[in-house]
Amino acid sequence: MGANSFDQVPFQANVELLRLFLTHRADIVESGEAVLNAQRKPIRYLQDQSLLSRDFEDCFFSRIAVTASQTRLRGQLEEAHWAGDSDLVRFRVFTTT
Repeated sequence: MGANSFDQVPFQANVELLRLFLTHRADIVESGEAVLNAQRKPIRYLQDQSLLSRDFEDCFFSRIAVTASQTRLRGQLEEAHWAGDSDLVRFRVFTTT
């Protein structure tokens, strides 16, 4: 996803996704707790940051009914951060907290 594609996502799409997360927050929290609970998990799993990150994101996107367009929003904030688009990151964090 290129830097220009971030500008193509309407703000309302992010608001709708946040509302969906809030509606299903109990399920998301329960799933997140299961992912982050280190008891009885192999050390190799706990040290694999990319796997833990993916599993944690799955708590939001795989456990509830998100649309295809909402799924495309997954990872945009992180991509913007690594692309060096710090203004977008500050804007997204400020507007979603």
